[in-house]
Amino acid sequence: MTTQDVMKMVDSVIASHIKNQKLFSFTELDSLGVMEVIMDIEDNLDISIPLQNLNSVKSIEEMHDLVLDTLNTKLENFT
Repeated sequence: MTTQDVMKMVDSVIASHIKNQKLFSFTELDSLGVMEVIMDIEDNLDISIPLQNLNSVKSIEEMHDLVLDTLNTKLENFT
């Protein structure tokens, strides 16, 4: 899976939960909604996103970065 594929998948998950994806903010979701987004991303990529890292996510780009960092960490630990 390429970086572009990962970002498209994250965008798709976010779009399914948030109406205005360009103005993405977890403040638009209740805690259950946030967890649903995270769980969908985790299920699609077979990763576990550290919940303590979510506090810093305020945009789609930051979510991309968090997911890519999590994937890279998983790959580093695998090899």
